Amino acid sequence: MRFLSIATLATFSLGAVQAVLPIFPNNLVLFPNRDFVTIEGFTSFTGKNALIKVHRGTTIAGSAIGTISGDADLAFEINHPGGVCWGAGTDLNVTPDLQPGDRVSITIDGVEVADSVVQNAYVEKINYVDGATSFTVTGFIAAGIDTANVEQRFINTAMINTAIGRRDARALPGPLTADRNNVYRSQITFSGTTFTATYIFTDPVLARLVATGGGARLMSWQLVDPAGNRQGLTIAEMDELGGPGMGGCPPGPADVGAPVSTYSATFSADRKTATVVWNPVAALPGADPVTGYDVQFIGFPNAGISGTVGRRTIDTIRQVQITDLDPLATYTIAVRSVSGDVLSRPFTTVYKPNPGPAPGVPPSLFSVPSFPATADTVMETSTVSFASTGVIFYTIGNVEVLTGDQPSDSAILYTKPVPVTAATTIHVASFQEDGLFTIASIKVAPVGSTVKPPTPLNVVASTAEGKITLAWTPIPNTSSYRISEFDAVTNTLLRTLTTTGEETLKATILISTGLTAGKQYAYTIAAQNSFGTFGAESSKVTATPSAPVDTVIIQTSRSQVGDFRLSGTGSVNGATITVYRVAAGGGVGPAIPGATAQVAGATAQVAGTWSIRVRTLNDAPTAVYVKSSGGATVGPVTMVLKRR
Repeated sequence: MRFLSIATLATFSLGAVQAVLPIFPNNLVLFPNRDFVTIEGFTSFTGKNALIKVHRGTTIAGSAIGTISGDADLAFEINHPGGVCWGAGTDLNVTPDLQPGDRVSITIDGVEVADSVVQNAYVEKINYVDGATSFTVTGFIAAGIDTANVEQRFINTAMINTAIGRRDARALPGPLTADRNNVYRSQITFSGTTFTATYIFTDPVLARLVATGGGARLMSWQLVDPAGNRQGLTIAEMDELGGPGMGGCPPGPADVGAPVSTYSATFSADRKTATVVWNPVAALPGADPVTGYDVQFIGFPNAGISGTVGRRTIDTIRQVQITDLDPLATYTIAVRSVSGDVLSRPFTTVYKPNPGPAPGVPPSLFSVPSFPATADTVMETSTVSFASTGVIFYTIGNVEVLTGDQPSDSAILYTKPVPVTAATTIHVASFQEDGLFTIASIKVAPVGSTVKPPTPLNVVASTAEGKITLAWTPIPNTSSYRISEFDAVTNTLLRTLTTTGEETLKATILISTGLTAGKQYAYTIAAQNSFGTFGAESSKVTATPSAPVDTVIIQTSRSQVGDFRLSGTGSVNGATITVYRVAAGGGVGPAIPGATAQVAGATAQVAGTWSIRVRTLNDAPTAVYVKSSGGATVGPVTMVLKRR
């Protein structure tokens, strides 16, 4: 038996140590308008998990865990397609509203190794009149920001095929300066907390394209190192919206309730009155404050008709008394915080049992037949009865009775003896109102039955490139299957394999490793029940895998004028990887000069790597095809245009 009590939620320890700016090529690039962060470099920590936290004063407003990729340009991103969501791997399941002054830190192996601060500078207005050859951009820059460390840009790929010749137009502090193609002149000047970026064109068409094409932003950074690298970079993008940056990411703080808490409920001797006490919670940073709490007792009397009894409090009250309860009913208790017009998820649910022992003593739990003395004991019976000082729930077979410290969604409320019609395991949990519970399991089989499982039937083997798939008719109450692999010619046993949960459920297994192309194999299958007993082997089936075509996977794909990059993995060592343009009508076009590489380090168990970088392209392809001399073709592969 196991005794547990309700656990409190994990919290972050802020610590008092403040890290320093990352050193190139490491960097933290902050996008407050879109609430996303790019982590660059940190290649000395390749493969390690990094914890990113958003510090707002003494509060953690957001957090996420990502894995350092090993790419010097992109370790990983948060809240951006291809990256991880805010809340990934942490208990703070909210997309923070990044604000000026927020400190964003990176912690690896428990040590905060670097941080950056969101700068308070942004574009407010584009002052353009249709047909004009010049215009200005005005915005805010907070006192204390180094005016030498700012740049205003417009990002628009439509500029590439114009006289501008690149995807951005930019202005820097100082005198009017011509761009590299002498198409426009620009500068940034300052007056108090206002900056003005001026653009002067000779062609009004180009002036209009830049001013009205979108993509306006102000870039500001905390430090320029001796090599000219901008460290602690903030990119404030005009008119971009915050919140989740991709599907499945958590909502912002204004759209979620307060975090859950814990509570306890105690009952009077006549079971008609209950006192509920809970721990207070605070609203998430940026959300409406907690204004109160909602307590509901949802009852299910013997007649089967549900009813609700509840109270609502203001935020300073932490305890209520609920009266007029039905002493014969079982209640589900839901305590929630109220934040604005949003209710939080219910605090930990507790079930009200019949009168039981004093709080702090786990509930008793008995069965007839008795719970076995050892885990391997199987009881033959027609029914199983349970008795407890708590409320009893049960599940049958490979179904968990608990989720955390609560009954699982599949748990059944025990009201009468459970019939035993097949060999199986019954899992039982008894709960009481103070949060303590007791769990146990009993292995049973029908009276006079055998616990040995039947022989698998209808075994079929199919082959693909370097792989063999076995399938058969599922056997109920089977915990796993044992697959025996033989040399079909010598009848020598080569190895045994065991199915996983999903494979067991579907009665199928894919064998993709340890095979030799052209070799004939034979297989038998035996079922294992939940008691660990194997049944008879199935009849043998044979299969011969063919040679596989190599596998090529794209890991990074970025493109800009003068810097084209692709990298990935391949399964055939020494295979040549070649990159092709997409033909005008679709399909594979001409090869890109210099865009070749060889797969290195591939073994039978581990994929090799390859990397391509071409600096001589005068355009930035948006999509390409990748072909391997081993026979694989991948594409079209969408290239990611670099932002800066």
